Amino acid sequence: MPAWFGNVIGSAIGLVAILLGALWNAHLVRKRDSKIMDSEAKAIQAAIGAEMSVYLELLVMRVGMFYADPSIVSAPRLDSLRVPPPTVWPKVADKVGLLPPELVYETVRAWSLLEIHAVSVNATIEEAKSGQWKGHWARDRANLLKQDLDQIAATASALSGRPVDETLRFCLL
Repeated sequence: MPAWFGNVIGSAIGLVAILLGALWNAHLVRKRDSKIMDSEAKAIQAAIGAEMSVYLELLVMRVGMFYADPSIVSAPRLDSLRVPPPTVWPKVADKVGLLPPELVYETVRAWSLLEIHAVSVNATIEEAKSGQWKGHWARDRANLLKQDLDQIAATASALSGRPVDETLRFCLL
């Protein structure tokens, strides 16, 4: 047996050990990254759900205010009733793919409905400021929100893990 044969065997054993170590390290890194992504996905889900719940409550309260004739309210006061844009959703909407697949569609749909209803509230404010407010328009808009309320509330609850206030429905009677 030549003298260099021992060197080849030692090098081969060292190479196999290095490869096994690299594979084990890659496995541990993937496992850690997976935990980080799961944690991030849960945080994003909770944040979206919390904002959706609060935004829904705010929207329902604002819609409920327009049953009475808002023409007796000053223009600056009407402006204060505008529905503000969401804060969290625009910043994390591009990460919606981290949510469980069954929640992705429902989340996007719920936010789309909320945005439609927010535009509707802001339009009602403009109508009131210009003297074109009609009570039946406000009631129609409230009824449209009432139709979507259960679906949006269910999505917000599924995201946040907390129930949405059941009494919201009574604000839209």
